[in-house]
Amino acid sequence: MKKKLLFIFVCLFGFFSLASCKEKNPDKDSNEQTSTKYFDVDPVAYDHYFSNQVNLAKTGITVKKDSNGKLEGKFIAEKIAKLTLKSVTDGDTAVFYLNGESDTYTVTGKTYPYVTIRFLGIDTPESTSSIDPWGKAASNYGKKLLKEAAGIIVDASDLENDIAKNYVDRLDSNGTRWLALVWYCPKDKDPEVLENYRSYQLDLIEECYTYATSFSTKRYGYTADYTEEPILYKRYEKVTNKIGEEEQRFGSLTLNELFFEADNRMSRTGTKLRVQGETDPNYDYNTTPVSLSITEAYNQMEKLINAGTHVELKGVITRFISNNFYMEDENGKALYVYMGINGSSIDSEFHVGDTIKIRGRLCEYGGQYQMSGIIFKRGTFVKVEGADAIPMPKPIQMTGKETIDEIKALLGRLVTTTIYCDYIGSASKDGSFSLQNKDVISGLENLTSLIDNSNYYASINHLEVRINGLLAPGYERSSFAKGSSYKVTGIMGIYLEPDYTKEVYPSYQIVVGNRLVNGEVLNEVQKIS
Repeated sequence: MKKKLLFIFVCLFGFFSLASCKEKNPDKDSNEQTSTKYFDVDPVAYDHYFSNQVNLAKTGITVKKDSNGKLEGKFIAEKIAKLTLKSVTDGDTAVFYLNGESDTYTVTGKTYPYVTIRFLGIDTPESTSSIDPWGKAASNYGKKLLKEAAGIIVDASDLENDIAKNYVDRLDSNGTRWLALVWYCPKDKDPEVLENYRSYQLDLIEECYTYATSFSTKRYGYTADYTEEPILYKRYEKVTNKIGEEEQRFGSLTLNELFFEADNRMSRTGTKLRVQGETDPNYDYNTTPVSLSITEAYNQMEKLINAGTHVELKGVITRFISNNFYMEDENGKALYVYMGINGSSIDSEFHVGDTIKIRGRLCEYGGQYQMSGIIFKRGTFVKVEGADAIPMPKPIQMTGKETIDEIKALLGRLVTTTIYCDYIGSASKDGSFSLQNKDVISGLENLTSLIDNSNYYASINHLEVRINGLLAPGYERSSFAKGSSYKVTGIMGIYLEPDYTKEVYPSYQIVVGNRLVNGEVLNEVQKIS
């Protein structure tokens, strides 16, 4: 009997134990799923989950209107305005015209009616002075959004740590670009309605053309729905602030937090997309350089630039401009080499007249082709001597009556000529300035009336002499006089400032090189009358 009772007891215990386990397992499974599921809605390729829900009006910001009731604003005075796009530099930088203001905060040494904006919260791959995977694609995507937009609002009105009057913290590290958020109205929407303005930064993040980067703001851009988004809501129900205090948020995210949530979400797609880990099909990842002459490189320049192809070029150094230099091959084809901040000692290792082989990538900047992306390691720079060295070219004598085609053929080459100084430009922050000889490029006289001659950089049939303020030893601006003539030797260069609002033309300039050449201090801008 005792054995029978014991058997019944064991069976009953086992039954209740199993029943108990069965009741607990669903909760356990649910907890495990909750702990591993990070987002309420799983990411799908480029679904724009957040950017399709966020708009400028939801942030609570307003933009002042003009006398006709149209959105306008004053960016310098109010730090938010609807601005006209002048040009796009790359995926995270663009230039905008101001509304009747001048930018006097950036330390360029000049005052301009436009402002350069570095977009907060993103950092797209390089696509200008150097090329990174997805850089060109990101730049093209961003450029299309902004160029086709019905309206663009630039917002720097709610950055933390504002310094009362000079707004230094609103500028980037070199002090020439404002930091701001950018909102755009798609071309098929009404640009006078704030609800139609999408976040440019958020769109690029959800297209996987950039990662999110940190910035300080108290502006909220999104509130998670407790019912539809319980996971996200829980994450921002209560948040510990910078000073360690817990604050009630009830699911609200600042714009910076929203950018990071969007970035994190796109990083969790089944297939890594674009900058999140995908191979760029249009980028050349091969680190073994392709050996070409400068002439051969020019014959396929666009292809080499777009692919970011690593090349090795050979040329004779004709002039240093600070720590950068020009070189040309045996066919007289010339190229500018941009060394960047790491190349400060290059002119102590190599000199004007040396033939070298150098490795890097090609790009276009300011209207001229150049080599950049120099990797400073063994094998990047090789001096070529003996029969393979290229003779140092003599300066090409200009007549002062060259046609535009003749000027273009001289780009990058060492030239000499006499100029009459009609104008002396003001010095920039680094001490650079220009001398100008008006109306000397043949065949362009009929275009002069199309441009604003008060801006001497835009006077396309004028020839300039550009004197870099970083030359050592340099030239004093005060030593030059309007109305005097000078014999000049330097590199024929070009500068083009893009502007989508009008037809633009390049400025042609003779760029004076470093004065110290092979131990001798040269004077390559000599007064003759």
